[in-house]
Amino acid sequence: MAAHPKRRRPWLRLLGAFTLLIAVGMQGLAYMHARAFTHFAPAGERTPAPEHITWSGKLRALVLGARVPHPINDRTPADLGLAFETVKIKGDEGDLELWVIRHPAPRGVVLLVHGYSESKKQVLPVARRFYDLGWTCVLVDLRGSGGSEGDRTSIGYHEARDVVASVRWINDALAEPSPLLYGFSMGSATVLRAVAVEHVTPRAMIVEAVFDRMLSTVEHRFAMLHVPAFPMARMLVFWGGMQNGFNGFRHNPVDYASAVTCPTLVLHGADDERVKTSEARAVFDGLRGPKSFHVFDHAGHQASLDVDADAWAKVIEEFLAKAAGKRALGPSLDPRSGDGELTRSGE
Repeated sequence: MAAHPKRRRPWLRLLGAFTLLIAVGMQGLAYMHARAFTHFAPAGERTPAPEHITWSGKLRALVLGARVPHPINDRTPADLGLAFETVKIKGDEGDLELWVIRHPAPRGVVLLVHGYSESKKQVLPVARRFYDLGWTCVLVDLRGSGGSEGDRTSIGYHEARDVVASVRWINDALAEPSPLLYGFSMGSATVLRAVAVEHVTPRAMIVEAVFDRMLSTVEHRFAMLHVPAFPMARMLVFWGGMQNGFNGFRHNPVDYASAVTCPTLVLHGADDERVKTSEARAVFDGLRGPKSFHVFDHAGHQASLDVDADAWAKVIEEFLAKAAGKRALGPSLDPRSGDGELTRSGE
């Protein structure tokens, strides 16, 4: 005997209301998490990285969202024995702060760009090595970080215009028309977008720990928390973009790569939990110019310099020598060679 529709209808309505409540609650939670992820708190204790957070910390982060205080510079080049000057330049959303480390006989100028929730102090060790290799170094605090104005981040989307402003200053103040660009993690996405979309023209580019897609990097954070990524990761990408004026699903270094024709070196750590080697390789495969890809064994989501400084210096020197044309380009940097050069350290 068929059930009476009138008897079923209250249960269906209750189920519908419950489903709607869950959906609205998830969207609200995603909105709150996206805001916490992209807006820096004035001060206070930072939520530990997913790799190091305790179970109680994971629960707190899942309920309240990550707390990311405004990144500060508690070290300067002077701590590494380097003379420097601090320069303020105009960005499109406020002043940006640069550190300029002038080499007495420079081979060129390198602009170094830090990662997410960091300031320019993060790339100080890399700057030290570039200086030792004969380069004038310019380190920039992206908007919202260190000594630059602002209180939020777009994970490299709007920050690409900070690279534009920095390169313009380098052009004018240091008489360098085509600086070398170095980016770490979010900084890699930033410089790739600056070249692909904002038409910055570097002599060469070095990108390290680069993610392929905005969605991928958010999904990996959920994986490190041992929490299912679907559907919250997609909600976070949506709301993070909405809150900051861009489409998060279109902020993809793997897409920017196809517009990059300058010599490019991709560095990656084999043990990186935040970016898979296959994802960094996808960015590399998309590059249209001369290119090299080097994997450092036993390196996580960190500057590979920290793991093997000698191997890092060798890889950098070989790449820069080829990019500068100091010797004839071999197959490894010939854009017609297909895959480019693939090398590995630490085996």
